[in-house]
Order: sequence, then structure tokens, then C-alpha cells
Amino acid sequence: MAVLTIPSITLDGSPLPLGQVAADVTIRHGRSSYFDGATASTCQITALGVSRSLVQSVKLGAALVVNYSADGGPPAPRFTGRTTDATLDGDALTIIGVGKISTLDGFTVGASGAAYPQETWSSRVGRVFQDAGLITILDLATDPALNPVLNSRAAGNPLSLAEYVDGLLGMVGAAMADMPNGHIRIEAVTGRSSTAYLISVPADTVLYAPRWENVLPGFNTANVPYGGPGTTTGTATATDTAAVTKYGPRPTTVDPSEIRNLADAQTLANNIVARQAAPRWSTPSAELLTGLVLAPSAYEDGLMLGRPLKITNLPSSAPFNPWTGIVEGWTDRVSSDGDRLTWGMEISLSDPFYSGVTVDLAWEDVAAAVTWASVDPTITWDNANQIGGSRALDTEPRSTVPR
Repeated sequence: MAVLTIPSITLDGSPLPLGQVAADVTIRHGRSSYFDGATASTCQITALGVSRSLVQSVKLGAALVVNYSADGGPPAPRFTGRTTDATLDGDALTIIGVGKISTLDGFTVGASGAAYPQETWSSRVGRVFQDAGLITILDLATDPALNPVLNSRAAGNPLSLAEYVDGLLGMVGAAMADMPNGHIRIEAVTGRSSTAYLISVPADTVLYAPRWENVLPGFNTANVPYGGPGTTTGTATATDTAAVTKYGPRPTTVDPSEIRNLADAQTLANNIVARQAAPRWSTPSAELLTGLVLAPSAYEDGLMLGRPLKITNLPSSAPFNPWTGIVEGWTDRVSSDGDRLTWGMEISLSDPFYSGVTVDLAWEDVAAAVTWASVDPTITWDNANQIGGSRALDTEPRSTVPR
């Protein structure tokens, strides 16, 4: 694993003169779970033994950038945002910064100009960011298989960018997060890859065995209205009858819905139920003893939201070994006594099935004694967690709704 350091912290373009001052830095990116809404990234810096000149250099509303380096390499952003708070308690100075998502409520879209035409979901996302003047910081990852056509929207119908984007995210179950370089990433979770850029965490970097949980499932019935602008022609519905019988009805309705066509609405309803109808064992987070290198871009190796992370050498009590979760967020905890630096991380994970992908089945993880003849023929690649012993393991049958 690479050794991470913080070579510089800049405020309003100027480096903070930390020198050998003892300091703690905590950075949070993304969300804690699959079902959380979008949350702005935050950064908290606490420095002890600060000087008057350092305190006087602090400005609120100024650009705050924390740079990190891996194995002494070139610096890269670990956090980019703006300062919102500063406190001084004796000689302990605390500075708090937040990411760009925290400002989206201040941008108004749809107020004037041309109407929004009928277009796909991904095109609408790009259009509202263009309308707000933020298109240059949007990183959009789409899924061609779940990109419904949306109705046109009349001009002169203003609302905040935050409000409209929240509706667009909820419409297809997309995720939004601040990126370390100051961009905003919106990701269609059904487009997440099952294998690309897999992050494998060595056992000796995990602080302790992760906690597992198994909770009642999400939705076993999904209703998605569709139709023309300002009207509803009908509602597409998908239901997992076995899950309803076992757990009772757990319905959801996609609202607000601007979806134009029945086919798109049905695809979305099917996807919701297929991903959420049955409960499964998963681990919500992993505490690491070392920091991970971030991916410089969506097409390079490294830690990034939405990527699979595999944990190996889990204890015999764990439901599965190995297990792969999807990265939903992370927290960096960096401490320095002015001489020695320690860096730990907590990675927030979600069950890959919520994103509609299977990532746990790798040929190298299959025991040598296992043959195809020993695998339960009723188990499919869509519902298996792991092949081991004499059968594929799955605590509940998966939805039979078409994907």
C-alpha cells in the first residue's frame, strides 16, 4: 500500500503556514449508505499551537484545498471546497470547509429562456447544470439501459437546482457527490461496473473484522407514472409476489415523474424491485489502517465512488469470504504530532445488488474442490453471493421480475 502524506493545505490560493504544528484533518466524501441522499463533502482541520499570523490568515468563504501525495509523488487534491466556519479555543484553531453541493440551493434553473425539450434523463441533467452555469464541473456517468425519455418542460417555471436535481436523482436512483477536485459527480448506479477497477484490500490493512447486518428489504412493489407534460397516461408497476407474501407489501412510487413512455417506466419499475425485494447479508463499512490512493479520473485505477472493493480473509463466522461491496463514500482521518503522521480511513459500502451488479463471484475465489456439478442448479449468477462447499449460497430467493 502507498504511504500517503499531506504536502500542503491552501486557503484562498495561499498555503497555510502549518510547518511543524500538530494538526488533525478529517475529510468526508459521498454518503454513508445506498439509501442516503446526496451530502456535500466536508473537511475539518484542527491545528494546535497556532500563531497569531496563522489565525489572522483565515478567511471564510475562501477556497480550501487539501492536497495529498502518495509515496512522495506529485500532489493531488484530496478535498476542494470553501470555508464556512472557524473557531479558536486557546491555541487550537478549527477550520471547516464544505463542497460545492452545499451551494446548489442558491442556483435557480428554468426561470427564463427556452423551454426544456423532450429529452433523455442524462441530457436533462446536463441541461440543468448548463442552465446554472455549472456544466464545466459536472462529471456524469450514465447507464444506456436506464436512461428514460423525459417530458418537455415549459419556460418560466423556476426552481432551485438542488430541488430539481434531487428529483432527477430519485427518478432513477442515481447518486450525487462532491469529488476531491471540486467537481460534482452524478452516477446512474445501475451503470456501475461489476469488475472494472476492482479495489482489493489486504487483510493486514483492515483494523478489525467488519460488522455485518441483515435488515428487511427495500421495495417489493414499484409504481412509476408516465405520460405527457402535466398529465399521467398510466402507471407501470412491478411486483415480487413472493416477497410481498413473506414480508408484506413494501411499495414505492417514483414521484415526481416526468417519464414519457411506458417502456421506460416499466424498465425502471422492474429494476427497483429486482434490486431491493429480498434481504441479504452485507457489511456497511470497513475501517482501514492506511489511506488509499484516489483514482485520478474515471478511467484510472484507485478509490472512487461507485467502485467495487473486495475484502479478503474474513473470519469463519462471516456470511461470505471474500465479500465485495460498492464504495458509497469514505472518511479520511489524518493526524500529525508535528513529526509523525498517521492516516486511517473508513469506507462506506453497499450491497452490490442494490446497484444491479454481481461482483462476488471470481474464479480465483472458488475452492478447488468445487465443480459445476456440485452447484445448486436453481442458483443463478444474478442471485448467488459465493460458490463454496457443495452449493451456491443465498439466504433468500431473488426477484423473478425481469431485469
